Amino acid sequence: MDDPLPPPDGIPPDVWNTWPLAARMLITTLIQQVAALTMRVQELEQRLAQTSQNSSKSPSSDPPSAPPRPAKTPRGRPRGGQPDHPGATRARREPDTIVPLHPTACPQCATTLAPTLPDATPPQTTQVWDLPPITPIVTDYVQHTVCCPTCAARVTAALPPEARTGYGPRVTALVGHLHGTYHLSYRAIGDLLADGADLPIGLGSVVTSTQRVSQALAPLAAAIHTAVHTAAVVHIDATSWREAGQRRWLWAATTDQVTSFRITTSRGRAGLDTLLPATFDGIVGSDRWNAYNRYPAVQRQLCWAHLTRNLRALAEGGMRDSPWARDLLTPVESMFIA
Repeated sequence: MDDPLPPPDGIPPDVWNTWPLAARMLITTLIQQVAALTMRVQELEQRLAQTSQNSSKSPSSDPPSAPPRPAKTPRGRPRGGQPDHPGATRARREPDTIVPLHPTACPQCATTLAPTLPDATPPQTTQVWDLPPITPIVTDYVQHTVCCPTCAARVTAALPPEARTGYGPRVTALVGHLHGTYHLSYRAIGDLLADGADLPIGLGSVVTSTQRVSQALAPLAAAIHTAVHTAAVVHIDATSWREAGQRRWLWAATTDQVTSFRITTSRGRAGLDTLLPATFDGIVGSDRWNAYNRYPAVQRQLCWAHLTRNLRALAEGGMRDSPWARDLLTPVESMFIA
């Protein structure tokens, strides 16, 4: 019959079997406790060693004892603008106003200089851009009512679509842009238009304008959604989002041409379903969030930023079976050298 208490490493079986059962049970228990405590100490040491470089922690949470961020691999290029770089200066435009500037006196001898003197060198031009005073364009749509000469019915002219909301298409588009792109609150949009453009607009009208923009963009959003579903590769992620004081989730699915967004109440598969179906047969680039596990491994590409952090954590953990992680870091990081 097999001994229920096999000898620990380093103790010969013939010696082990001569010890009383109680002693063997005590030693076995102590060995198990030491092993468990050793693993716990290693786990705590690894947790203390976590920084933004080897975990998902943010850089702002790094303690003063955290090691400096690794220096970027030199690319062999000097700092600053590179040779033949086109630069980012403003394209010159035809001016609306030209202000000629003539010197009035010689700084050497104080001779008065007439503005009719010929130029000694080509004049230098400095172009200054500014905004004109912004005032709204107000249009009155006067609806005339006449009597029909045939039946004497009163007939009033109909308002065109652009006159039915009280604000024109440019105002509506700007409100949608300020809210959707620049994330201004409804109240801040009203204040900005009133202060910057002398255009009073009520809070309800701001909300209605954003709704009209959403309706106008619905066909384009549907086309982008379809393009995501048919793409060969889609990168997808979710982040927390606050809306009306409630926690929501902002999902983004990105291809090489388009990006589709969805705001949902779920970070699970119900939220993922609003952006990418379970039947998607392309490659999914993502982190390890379990909602993505419905796609088979052959369709998954884990985020390389996450993988790099995991490798760095293993390499710095000092485990006996993790030297391979340190050896793998160099070729992995070399993949991202431009």
